[in-house]
Amino acid sequence: MKRAFRLLDAIRRPATGVLGTAAAALAMSAGAAPAWQDGSDRIAIVRAFAAQEAAREQPAYRAQVEVGTLNPYLRLAPCNQVEPFLYPGAQLWGRGFVGLRCMEAGRAWSVSVPVVVHYFGPALIATQPIPVLTPITAAEVQRTEVDLTRSQGGVATQFSQVLDHMLQLPIAAGQAIPLSALQVVPAVRQGDAVTIVGRGTGFSITTDGIALGAAGPGDPVQVKTESGRIVTGTAERGRVVELRF
Repeated sequence: MKRAFRLLDAIRRPATGVLGTAAAALAMSAGAAPAWQDGSDRIAIVRAFAAQEAAREQPAYRAQVEVGTLNPYLRLAPCNQVEPFLYPGAQLWGRGFVGLRCMEAGRAWSVSVPVVVHYFGPALIATQPIPVLTPITAAEVQRTEVDLTRSQGGVATQFSQVLDHMLQLPIAAGQAIPLSALQVVPAVRQGDAVTIVGRGTGFSITTDGIALGAAGPGDPVQVKTESGRIVTGTAERGRVVELRF
């Protein structure tokens, strides 16, 4: 009976000698896997690099980085020296890639890790639905933080960008104002009765006319004078067309 208890006690003790040392080494090696083996480590490396680059490229905005996954069937050689990088000409704005390569001699490999970098900053959003082809007013917009990468062409960030502009497509309440959707409100429209102001050195003359086309402020436009003559001037606010002599 005592012999049985001694045998049971020996089984319960931690392993020693060659078997115990081998088991401990296996546990240590499993806990110290190279970064390429651990998906969470790889994601952490790419996320930290992308966040650093985003802060350098766009310091005025708050960045949020999402890291995608690699092909699960991809097999890479073990590597303890992994380096993230950007491809030449690449910019982290919206969807893109961060390169990851092994720097160990004899184990060179390189992969592309998909990332999405969102930038949040102040921009104008609609406080109410804004219809098309109507001048935008200050009461229809307000400044708040938005995801600037959601619009490829950028969004308006200052009221001066929408002043004297109208939309080519309707905007819902809460939606940012895309720069690509903006169109200058014409200073004169085709068929408008306009005031033609001719200016020269030391003199100016004024007459009436009819606009033969639409034009924004500072743009050229043809007008027909009261005498029937067609001239080209510069459109100005207030249905004025200026001629320079």
